[in-house]
Amino acid sequence: MMHTEQENSERTEALTTLANELSIAHQTVESERQKFETLFNNTPAAMAILKGPNFIFEKVNEEYSKMVDYRPVIGLPILEALPEIQKRPEFFTKMQEVYETGESYSVKEAKTIFSAFTHKEKEHSQYADITYKRMMDGSGNPYGIFVFATDVTEKVHARKHIQESETEFRALAEVMPQIIFTANPQGDIIYFNERWEDYTGASVQEGLGNGWYLFHHPDDIKKAKLAWRDSITSGTPYQIEFRLRGNDGKFRWFLARALPMRDENGIIKKWIGTNTDIHEQKELSQKLESVLDEVKSSKQLAESANHAKSAFLANMSHEIRTPLGSIMGFVNLMRNPDLSQQDLNKYISIAEKNSEQLLRIIDDILDLSKVEAGKLVIEKIDMNLPELLADVASLMEFRAQENGIRFEIKAMNELPEIINSDPTRIKQILMNAVGNAIKFTMKGTVELQVGFCNSRLKFSIIDSGVGISEQQATQLFQPFTQADVSTTRKYGGTGLGLILTKRLCESMNGEFYLQRSQLGVGSTFVATMKVDIVDDTKFFSEPRSHFYKPSEKFADRNALKGKHILVIDDLEDNLTLINVILSDVGANVTTISDPYQGIKTALENNFDLILMDIQMPLMNGYEVTKRIKQSGQTLPIIALTAHAMKEERMRALNFGFSGFLPKPINANELIQTILKLINDEVSDEIQERKVAIVEDDPDLRDLLEAILRNQRLDVHFMETAEELLEHLKENSTPDLILVDLFLPKMSGSELIPLLNNRLDREKFKVVIASGSDDISGKVKDLRADGYLKKPYNSRSIVDSVKAFLL
Repeated sequence: MMHTEQENSERTEALTTLANELSIAHQTVESERQKFETLFNNTPAAMAILKGPNFIFEKVNEEYSKMVDYRPVIGLPILEALPEIQKRPEFFTKMQEVYETGESYSVKEAKTIFSAFTHKEKEHSQYADITYKRMMDGSGNPYGIFVFATDVTEKVHARKHIQESETEFRALAEVMPQIIFTANPQGDIIYFNERWEDYTGASVQEGLGNGWYLFHHPDDIKKAKLAWRDSITSGTPYQIEFRLRGNDGKFRWFLARALPMRDENGIIKKWIGTNTDIHEQKELSQKLESVLDEVKSSKQLAESANHAKSAFLANMSHEIRTPLGSIMGFVNLMRNPDLSQQDLNKYISIAEKNSEQLLRIIDDILDLSKVEAGKLVIEKIDMNLPELLADVASLMEFRAQENGIRFEIKAMNELPEIINSDPTRIKQILMNAVGNAIKFTMKGTVELQVGFCNSRLKFSIIDSGVGISEQQATQLFQPFTQADVSTTRKYGGTGLGLILTKRLCESMNGEFYLQRSQLGVGSTFVATMKVDIVDDTKFFSEPRSHFYKPSEKFADRNALKGKHILVIDDLEDNLTLINVILSDVGANVTTISDPYQGIKTALENNFDLILMDIQMPLMNGYEVTKRIKQSGQTLPIIALTAHAMKEERMRALNFGFSGFLPKPINANELIQTILKLINDEVSDEIQERKVAIVEDDPDLRDLLEAILRNQRLDVHFMETAEELLEHLKENSTPDLILVDLFLPKMSGSELIPLLNNRLDREKFKVVIASGSDDISGKVKDLRADGYLKKPYNSRSIVDSVKAFLL
């Protein structure tokens, strides 16, 4: 059949067009195949394609190879490639069912057992979320099984990135547990998998383009848009956390990730991304942050509590040792066979008064411990209320007179004469509450108002004292605390009285509280408790008589041959005790209770030595000593304190005290310390020269201190090199620095070069302290000025220090 020329031309053109279309289609298929290969090989989940009913490995990705320890499985049936799978026949059975029926199979956290390729004698366990899905060929016949497994061994909940393949991407994406999406280069969403519909309840069409923003939490939309726009503009991977609304209307946290797919020229063709549900992890993280905040807060509270307890223990040491010192000191003086009856009675009275004070402190501690442990027993006995109030009045009026104020008891209405309650606890409550009021009242009156109503006693303690601020009021009933540190320093006390009083009132079905307070005006505390009235008891409304014991005056005695000693202490009992001790050994003793007067007396007279109490109300011993030394006085000063802790001792010696004695005072130790400081030979040429010693061994520090303090050197001790460097920043340069080579943290060998680099290096000597045999070589290597060889010898230390200083 002949065709016209026109027909031939048209046919040729049609064939050419068809050929071009086939070529383009082939290229598209090849491109999509490459995309699938990229997705398949780079997806962070184990995947394999098993061909035919024998499930021959046709393709596996890197994650699958890793799961089977990189064994060569391609081309092998699964039972041959992975023989250990026979231990779990259900896997193979399920594969057959999927292949035959086309019904997919998924299992969560399945235990898989694979023999290690390089260690066949061992086995290791893995857990994975596994899915089997049948694959069909182009004719619609079963082709094989697609295996998808996510390793959840380490609870990795973040879902794996999925890359798109036009030919197999959707089949793969639909078995993924995450929300999978793709977007065009402009960032418009063009595909969601079924997980989108499952979670949001919305159709895929509703989420395409920019519709997915409608499902974001309102607070997250702006940041999600900005992050997505930045990634689209820059071509960098997209990652953000936001909340998506589910089909139940509730929001859950998701981790969104997307990567750009580029062609061979690096141009972005599309984006592939995932949305992974991380709600549980996010809540866990938030809970963890909350727990960490609570831990931090608890730590701060614990540190605050520890600080309060440390301060309490230090103050308790002072409160116990002060009366104990007087008791021990005066009891020791009572052993003197030549003691007059007048002095004996005086010492006994002082000892008794301090014994009562000590007993009250110990009782408070024990009672508070019992209350806190729920072991305190409240007695129920008949008692005479007027007599109890008279006892309180006699004791409290004596204390009030010592403070120069008045104490009164007033009945606010008729009171029962005989009641049934615990007289010991009632008296303890009143002694604590009234005693506290008297302690903080310097002028005016403390009044105890007593009322009775509905089987309840009410005590109102009204004072005209210093008052309490609102901030201080919040700390009143906390164990181990007073209004503030200055309160303890000025007025003394353990900080247990008010909290114990409160607990006692509560144990007696009552309460104890601050009713009102104003700074500089005074305070009113109220204590209530339930009591029973004895049948036929009488009622009274007039206050009963009061009594008190007059205070005693003590005379000074003279005694130590030629040595004039000044004692500055705010407690009269301590002054009397020290005066007696030193007078008996021949000292000419001057006692001053006022620190300001003590400074004046020290500067206007020639004393051989000063004994200085550290804890005084108007001015502490450190400040008094500082002012005396600033005037040019170089006489030795010994610190006296009931704070017997090591830290207080080191603080005093580093401050510049010549010695340190804890209370209660031991007479022999006091005398020997004074004689040592006064009578030792001291070179006038090295007095008051500054020496810094860096030694971490406490025994060696004590030895050096004992030796060098007697030479009246201004010695400062540090335990570490870091402490010395800080000391040099804040203080004047010492004349001599003694450095132990073996220090914690920064060693002496590291410290000395730093000292050598100082601009003021010519003003001080650096001396090495070490027990090593090559110490002389160290001196040369470190460019030190000399050394002291351990173990130390008292005489050689003094001679060596003098030589270095002179």
